[in-house]
Amino acid sequence: MAAGRISPGDRLPAERELASQLGVSRSAIREALRSLEMSGILSLEKGVGGGAYVRHASADGLARSMHDLLFLSKVPLEQLTEVRSSLLTLAVRTACGRATLSDLVDLETNISDTRSAYERGRIDEAIVHIGAFYELLGKAAHNAVLVVIISSLTSTVRALLEQTDVVLEPEFEVGRRAIVEAIRQRDADQAEAKLRRHIGALERFVATHPRSEVA
Repeated sequence: MAAGRISPGDRLPAERELASQLGVSRSAIREALRSLEMSGILSLEKGVGGGAYVRHASADGLARSMHDLLFLSKVPLEQLTEVRSSLLTLAVRTACGRATLSDLVDLETNISDTRSAYERGRIDEAIVHIGAFYELLGKAAHNAVLVVIISSLTSTVRALLEQTDVVLEPEFEVGRRAIVEAIRQRDADQAEAKLRRHIGALERFVATHPRSEVA
């Protein structure tokens, strides 16, 4: 897989064939396949046409690791958000030099979709859109590594928010629009400043509003 001889979507040989090719027991193959599935590299399908398939690139495996680190290892949320904020800062500064018109349209569409979800009372949908906004910032930087890491961290934060009664008020839309405008102007310093102000406001809001209603 690492050498590119097997591509995403390809089906691996059957367990018996893999065991013969690699000179190991079927139980060892079975354990290896399960480990690769847990890492998000393979998808093990059952039934007709089932088998082990190579998954397309995804942050799912890393997201699970981040989730376990936060919830099982009791790593403080502040440490996770600190790293996420630093990566988002890198993303917006890089996006100021690399973002395309399509990237800007995607970001603006996301903001509009978030507002629409709030207006329809679809809070869960709004939270998903908000998470997607930060993933789009990573994509606008056109750095695949940033995309994967930001997506995994955002997924973990979103999972945490979904377990609380905190509702991110739609007024934070102003901050997101300011970030996009700074990227449009290719002003990296302003983009970073707007992002830091926005993230800081969000963190203070979550810390001081254990329960909140949509404004």
